[in-house]
Amino acid sequence: MEQYEISAIMAAALPTLFSETKNSRLMSNINGIMKSVVIFTRRMLIKHDLNSVGTCMALIYEIYKEGDRKIKTAIEHVYIFSFSSLRKECSSQEWNDITNNMPRPLYNIYIKQLRSGKVAT
Repeated sequence: MEQYEISAIMAAALPTLFSETKNSRLMSNINGIMKSVVIFTRRMLIKHDLNSVGTCMALIYEIYKEGDRKIKTAIEHVYIFSFSSLRKECSSQEWNDITNNMPRPLYNIYIKQLRSGKVAT
């Protein structure tokens, strides 16, 4: 999977995200797409919509598995890196629910980032 395919995949799986960002310059590159997904995830956390958060994380994991190196790097450095700030948008119980249901490879990358000091808790 390459960068140009991501917008179409996101539009099909998360039409709300796509309708909000379709005219945005963020959707023109993979880092911008990941920033848009972070914003979308944050909005869903503020609404306490954990189902949408889980759907989003599952989709990101599918993209991660199939993505080329550029996509994987963007997911690691933009989306997963944002987890510590996203954590502040929900309760401890909600965050526990999210991490318990998060695809393990994404969670493992997040823990690795925490341990390396790249992100704050």
